[in-house]
Amino acid sequence: MILSLRDKELAASDCTRLHAYGVNAMAAPAHQGVKKPYDYTLVNEAAGFIITSGQAAYALPDTAQDRPVFTIGRASAAMARARGCQKVLSGPSDGAALAKMIDGYLRDGLLAHGQKLCWLRGSQISFDIASALGADRHIIDEAVVYEMQAATHLPAAVIDALSAGEVSAIMVLSKAQLSAFAQLLHSHDLWHVRDKISLYAISPKVAKAAETDGWRSIIISRRKRALSVQAAVICDWLNEREKDER
Repeated sequence: MILSLRDKELAASDCTRLHAYGVNAMAAPAHQGVKKPYDYTLVNEAAGFIITSGQAAYALPDTAQDRPVFTIGRASAAMARARGCQKVLSGPSDGAALAKMIDGYLRDGLLAHGQKLCWLRGSQISFDIASALGADRHIIDEAVVYEMQAATHLPAAVIDALSAGEVSAIMVLSKAQLSAFAQLLHSHDLWHVRDKISLYAISPKVAKAAETDGWRSIIISRRKRALSVQAAVICDWLNEREKDER
């Protein structure tokens, strides 16, 4: 069994994709999003929106339905569409690439004079989209609409699977996820099971943070994207199944 440590909605999306390839997967959120109060007027008056996490989709106002919404990755795009947004412009799961795409639209005259995009974001960010736009930084307003908090417990089904030795790997997309999941294992008195679990890391930086923890093995994604991590899991799973069938 593979565990996705992303927040509830995105972990569910991971599991759906893995299940489609016959991979047994389960959501084990290491963090949970908590909504924060924000400036509703600022958001409602925006000419377009940027969301770099599905957690921010809830704050998309009704006015966003006919305005451009830039998203990072497929899952965030799907959540924006679920909110009724008709002009979703989905970029890759990479902040720098999304900033480049937004810059291209701005240069093509996306906004009229005086109009602004509103970046709906969390209290902590891994990439600063606004700063990456350089000279266009002034046309980005920011609204902090949620914060991620470490989960205090794992789902009962996940605890049972870990206790039974049924979990073969976890997918880790950030050092914060890794730290939070390690704390959850400690709190459930399950830290000892890690030497039976492989870790799929989204980047060398995440892998470096995990290298002294005693995981069975660490596999680094070829690209710094969630889909690339999923692809690595699927590829290894199918290879193992093929070996078993010989």
